[in-house]
Amino acid sequence: MICPMCGANNDNILKSCASCGYPLTMTQPATEVKYVPPPPKLSAMSVWSLVLSFFALIPPATMVGLVLGHVALKKIGSSGGRLTGKRIAWAGLVIGYLHLGLVAGLLMVGLNPWVLFLRGTERTSEAAWNTADYMAFGRTFKAPARPTADELQQQQAHALAALKIIADEQQQRIKSAGGKPACGLQELGYGTKDDHGLSAQVDGSKYWFMVNCPPNGSYSVLAVPQYEELITTPVVYCMDQTATIKKIAGAAPSNCFTLGQPVNP
Repeated sequence: MICPMCGANNDNILKSCASCGYPLTMTQPATEVKYVPPPPKLSAMSVWSLVLSFFALIPPATMVGLVLGHVALKKIGSSGGRLTGKRIAWAGLVIGYLHLGLVAGLLMVGLNPWVLFLRGTERTSEAAWNTADYMAFGRTFKAPARPTADELQQQQAHALAALKIIADEQQQRIKSAGGKPACGLQELGYGTKDDHGLSAQVDGSKYWFMVNCPPNGSYSVLAVPQYEELITTPVVYCMDQTATIKKIAGAAPSNCFTLGQPVNP
């Protein structure tokens, strides 16, 4: 061991320098401390994204799951390996988007017939036409071939006769039922034996009859051809509480009340 004071070489067993007496000590090497990082944690957001992706019938839950999935991917990517669950987040996103697409497709398939029907009848929020009462009897209507001119004339005659019966029945109800008109064909006796011929005229007309009853105690009726796409110039009939029947051809059915021409049944 070299003496730090005089530089003399001493045996390692000596506690002081044999030349100058300076105390000798053996310096211990410093112990190197290594940093051990904590184990990575599973991202809770990625787990919730996967769980919520299965709630396809609850769109808000699925949307929350998709948001959590995107946030989880961003945090996992910037965590430097401290967070895991990237595959779980991706699985939640894929399943969530697939479920949303499936639900949207089912809704489109289910709502498409009603959208087409409402578009064809030009039904507006101002006049909530009661179209369900004619279909409430469970009958199935098959689209016929394009009607001839004679058939159209006969159908229009049936429609006018039906409107006349409806007008008479409504007037009787207003007089005898405290001023309350019927709000549908079923209330007017359609489908029963004592309907004064209403069922026969309605069925023979091939028209939809939609009865609207506003809260003010009045009523209105709109008659639209069931298969107007087969008719070059479909004729639409309408009537209000004045019992005046109007018709309009080749225009939106809702314009009948304002632009229709009066007719005599």
